[in-house]
Amino acid sequence: MSDAPQPEPAREVMGLDWRIYALVAVVALTIGGVNALSIAHDRARGGGVYTLGEPLFWELTSVGVIALLAPAVAAGVAPLRAAWRDRRWLATVGLVALIVVSFSAAHVVGMVMLRYAGAALYRVSYHFDWSPAELAYEFRKDLVTCTLLGLTFWLALSRRDATQVGAAAASAMANPAAASNHLWLRDRATSIRVAPRDVVWVSSAGNYVEYRTISGAAHLIRATLAKEEPRLAPFGIVRVHRTRLVNLHRVSGVAPRASGDFELRLDNGETVPCSRRYRTAISGLTVDGGAALPLTKGQEAARSGLAVR
Repeated sequence: MSDAPQPEPAREVMGLDWRIYALVAVVALTIGGVNALSIAHDRARGGGVYTLGEPLFWELTSVGVIALLAPAVAAGVAPLRAAWRDRRWLATVGLVALIVVSFSAAHVVGMVMLRYAGAALYRVSYHFDWSPAELAYEFRKDLVTCTLLGLTFWLALSRRDATQVGAAAASAMANPAAASNHLWLRDRATSIRVAPRDVVWVSSAGNYVEYRTISGAAHLIRATLAKEEPRLAPFGIVRVHRTRLVNLHRVSGVAPRASGDFELRLDNGETVPCSRRYRTAISGLTVDGGAALPLTKGQEAARSGLAVR
């Protein structure tokens, strides 16, 4: 084992590397600065005096509040992703509305308070029109801004989850004894002990999660795939579709498709469709004594020689 010092993990805010928020802040401040320069330049072209200070202050009060609200948006995206993956559409729509409206309200109130404070400090006049037309104007801009922030954090959280799950699964393959040798499933009023190796797949079923075992038994527990995924990853049970996890130890073959998606053949005879978004999830599978599993159109991995690394 190398004695080289290991890099310290990056500090996280709302589950994401703080540098993501720093990047968002830099981009927001840059946009604000460019807008201020444009306003000052347009005034000068119209015959006015070129002054950068005032438009820069107005712009920074807006983008500064946006940068401060970024972690709150990321906190809202996390449950939104869980609702989306579990197909709880009503909850998804409700969360989207809550995030956007809350973001816009906090942005407008914070921006106006800063502007009034700055105006009082420098003894200049400022007035914000709280009319429905003005609020609708601000909301349209905030809708676009919040959407872009939400998409950024959605992608960042998806990448983080894929990395964490992949690392946990790889660790389990390298050292199976490190993981517990059983799972407890609460099926209605009964708690059932299941060996992880006996789980074939786990699927979303509305507000429940269905565990299917090699014996054919099905166990329903009240949970979501998003909550079950982290505790199952150490056993090599990973997400291969938005609605399904599969035990890599039960895979007997892989069949790529022209679309980039693929199918997994399981040792109980079932075939599971998988999304190309989760191709990295099967990186723990190898063929020919250690070579990486090919995922090229027309190639398949037969049961003989297929293993989990």
